Amino acid sequence: SQTHTGSVSVTLPSLDRRTVNTESVEHTIRTTIEQSPGVSGAVSEGHGSSILGSDPVDIVITSHNLDDARGAAARIVRLLQHDFAMVTEPTSSLQDPTPELIAVVDRSRARSAGVVVADLTRELRAAAGGVTAGQYRVAGDEFAIRVSLRSEDLAEPSDLGRILVPSRTGGLIPVGSVASFERQDGPVSIDREDQRRTVRVTGGLAPGLAASEIQRPLADALVLIEADYPDLEIRLAGEFAAIRDTGRVLLMVLAIAVALVFAVMASQFESFRSPFIILFTIPLMLIGVFWFYYLLGESISMFSLMGLVMLAGIVVNNGIVLVDYTNQLRRRGAATLQACIEAGTSRFRPVLMTTFTTILGMVPLAFFSGEGGQLTQPVAFTIIGGLTSSTLITLFLVPVLYHLLAGPVRVEVDSHRSTTEEELEP
Repeated sequence: SQTHTGSVSVTLPSLDRRTVNTESVEHTIRTTIEQSPGVSGAVSEGHGSSILGSDPVDIVITSHNLDDARGAAARIVRLLQHDFAMVTEPTSSLQDPTPELIAVVDRSRARSAGVVVADLTRELRAAAGGVTAGQYRVAGDEFAIRVSLRSEDLAEPSDLGRILVPSRTGGLIPVGSVASFERQDGPVSIDREDQRRTVRVTGGLAPGLAASEIQRPLADALVLIEADYPDLEIRLAGEFAAIRDTGRVLLMVLAIAVALVFAVMASQFESFRSPFIILFTIPLMLIGVFWFYYLLGESISMFSLMGLVMLAGIVVNNGIVLVDYTNQLRRRGAATLQACIEAGTSRFRPVLMTTFTTILGMVPLAFFSGEGGQLTQPVAFTIIGGLTSSTLITLFLVPVLYHLLAGPVRVEVDSHRSTTEEELEP
């Protein structure tokens, strides 16, 4: 876009031919840029976008005052450089200003002289930028004929004041008699959002770091900067906003999934008590999820929450097996405590078998994933950790809850002895 800037795109070979990972390549390039005096640059994977389709760090500054927005953006860039070293290449979208020559029209004098501002603007544009007077054709090719003042005729701002502008009263009036010229610094481009000028400060994140880890301290630091500018609004966008919005949706989806699971179990058990006992296994999965991520040193992401939605329908299976078999034993006449102990003993092996097969099926996805592994690994981590903890605790907690909360049950009796059904209290 400019003569002093450029970009280079690097395509790495496939994973089976790659001798170094992406993070190592980025680190090497960053080090080379930092060691080059007078050179600044940014290195990003996938043109600066994260797997959520937006910049990992994206701070939006909106204000009607461009000077305030420029000052706040510069402070935020310095803040990220010094206090948030995990943010790589913080950059402001507001580029260095370019010098401009502003024509300030004295409208009362222009009105008295019969000069229309539109005519004055047209004459200045034609003198400085030129106008197309026609087309020159030769050998089938066309060339535009542009007419403008020579560069030596515009060496000083005062030269523009000698340009003549037609007057409605007749004759020609010098521009300098109705306008003055001022030197200012103007923006290269102006972005607007909701009719307000917008400046963005963007950056990447160090490898292995999730945006959620710096979201709270960064938001607190931005509040202090925003307090110094009354006509200014600073908000977190990009991956921060994606995490917030997607998290709300996933929590709603998780609630709907739990409700549907409860409805299915209630219809099959023909009771609300047994599904309620089984639902206690769902919170238990969170223990293993946090524990597993802590051991691996990984951060919980949006894909981890997607794994929770899947896990909500998996962890209840063990509880269903225990509760259903306990109900069968009680229908046969066993006491509640005896039925809980026998169900836990006889179903211990099947529960572990189903759990181990699911966990082992997730191991390749979690630890031997190829390209795009950052998308699938969090889901596998969530299922492995949550299913492990919920299974181990379910084997002990569900029988205890059943013994405390179980209600009466219909007992199956021999039809030759009696044709009635007896209600037994636990």
